[in-house]
Amino acid sequence: MSDPITRLRAGDFEEAMDFLNLVFSVHGPHDFARLLPLLYRPDDEHMRCNFAIRDQGRLRAMVGLFPLTWRMGERDLRVAGIGGVATHPGSQGQGLMGHLMQHVQDELQRQPFQLSYLSGRRRRYGHFGFERAGCFQYCVVSRDILPSTKADKIEEIALERIADPAHPALKEAHKLHETLEIRVLRDFADFRDRCHSWKRELWIGRDQQGKMLGYLVAGDKDPAVAELVGTSTDNEIKLLKAWVLRGSSDFLNVDVAPSQTALARRLGAVCEHFRVESWGNWRFLDWPEVLSALLQAKCATTPLQKGEVVLEVEGRGRLALRVANGQGVCEPTSQAPVLKVNEPTALRLLGGPFPPSRTLDLPPAAALLENWCPLPLTWPRQDGV
Repeated sequence: MSDPITRLRAGDFEEAMDFLNLVFSVHGPHDFARLLPLLYRPDDEHMRCNFAIRDQGRLRAMVGLFPLTWRMGERDLRVAGIGGVATHPGSQGQGLMGHLMQHVQDELQRQPFQLSYLSGRRRRYGHFGFERAGCFQYCVVSRDILPSTKADKIEEIALERIADPAHPALKEAHKLHETLEIRVLRDFADFRDRCHSWKRELWIGRDQQGKMLGYLVAGDKDPAVAELVGTSTDNEIKLLKAWVLRGSSDFLNVDVAPSQTALARRLGAVCEHFRVESWGNWRFLDWPEVLSALLQAKCATTPLQKGEVVLEVEGRGRLALRVANGQGVCEPTSQAPVLKVNEPTALRLLGGPFPPSRTLDLPPAAALLENWCPLPLTWPRQDGV
């Protein structure tokens, strides 16, 4: 008989890290304390985010529930990021993870969360109300974006790795991050650790006069740029060119955030390939508030046709999505719906990555969804848990 579910504390840190490293070692060596330094720290505040089941005092299963705040323009959404889902190899098949995940789902109802996110296998987490959705975009950039002739001048950009937590450039980089219209909020005190999660590092670029052009987040030997934020789109392109020159790879995968419309247009004109993928597993707890935020965020970056579409989401009631005068909103309604869908279908219908017509046969009264969706249901890799 296993022990009751408990929250971990500071004194459990070393044991918990050893446990996670053991369970995830099937995918290769892991060091969670270094992999996610913002989430796993030896204090009560951080460790209590982890729920655990013990058997005779020994850890058998763990799940982390990490609060995040997702800002979209002037709206903030309270997100429950779920990660570190682990069961000891010797205890698999005993229902421990299902018991623990259900406890976490009950915890979501007790706190003011509006949606929840986790990565992992779709079928496994579908049992707990999650669905694979979202619209993650990245471009594959080659050295072809560099000037093609000797007559073309490549501006010299100084790239600097920011490792020191007291480095003065951190404030400049943090201020740039705060200019993003869609972002997960990062306290300045946590900014460096967030950028250094997932085996990546923070780099800044300066011109010959020492002026900061922007920052990027990338692994030293990983041909991927997980985050790129410049003082202008031109400077973001300059940073990419400098990063390509610095490395040995002929190609870079460059993540493009939903609000980086200008960067997407520039890279779309020169990149070798571009890809659109689903982004994790999602569960909406407050459908009107979440859809209002997403629809308004889409309005802020894309001209949308005005109008209204009424959906009925099984178990969530009828929802009226409206766009007028550049504003988007979702409200409960008693009007007759033009579509009736279950929650997983609604998440894919509205959040992508496919256009709505690839998810359902849309009636004419729902044709506006093809113009409005997919909604910007994604965030940078660095904010993953």
